[in-house]
Amino acid sequence: MARIPQLPHRRRKQHERKPGSKPLGRRILIVCEGKKTEPYYLEEIRILMRLPTATIHVSHEDVTAPRQIVDAAERLFEQGENRFGKALLKPRAVDVVVAVFDRDQHDSYHDALKRMQQLDGMKRKNDDGEVARWLAIPSNSCFELWLLLHVQEVQTAIHRDDALRRVKQNFPDYEKGSRQIFSKTRQFMSIAIERAYRLTESGSWDPWKDQGPYTGMHLLTHLLLDPEFPLPSFPSPVTGEAGRIEWMKARWKI
Repeated sequence: MARIPQLPHRRRKQHERKPGSKPLGRRILIVCEGKKTEPYYLEEIRILMRLPTATIHVSHEDVTAPRQIVDAAERLFEQGENRFGKALLKPRAVDVVVAVFDRDQHDSYHDALKRMQQLDGMKRKNDDGEVARWLAIPSNSCFELWLLLHVQEVQTAIHRDDALRRVKQNFPDYEKGSRQIFSKTRQFMSIAIERAYRLTESGSWDPWKDQGPYTGMHLLTHLLLDPEFPLPSFPSPVTGEAGRIEWMKARWKI
């Protein structure tokens, strides 16, 4: 079971609450398709925004197919994660389970979306006796679409190679697996979230469709940065709330 490469000078803490202590916030398990790019990005958000370490657990399980990522997320929820005899994540010590994957040419893409819906509908309870939510964060065609939305509108389908090329035009030193992606794009995050919400709310873009563009990264970043991010009970979908972007702008200076 692979762990993501850690950003320097920081150590991860065990995901548990001391008896009698109040929750620090939603405990989020994130399993990524990317081995470095997405995990580095999400870890950097956690560190630079000083989000509670004990509430966010990011993992890459040496699998890349969307359905494999969902299965890995389910396994981590049920079994937790141990490394060198130390519990990094206790079984079911999670409030929200997130699977991050790209559309690309993956055959199991739609199967992964369907399975996440099924897991959400099972209403499995976490270690607090509360129902955990399961949230798929797909990108069509790829994660770079999210980065591209930081600097330009994207209204038509885009191939992953074109998305990468256009990102590199705006961020010349960007490469897959790069560090400090969030630092370089942070000032544009609010507009990226706005653009992604507009794609979703237009009604034309749907993660179930083969035709993009679509990204769910705005929901994940919103979930991480906003303690009031709306998380309704199943079967209501997790759609976020674009109206809270102004609050995030003021709180995080993005």
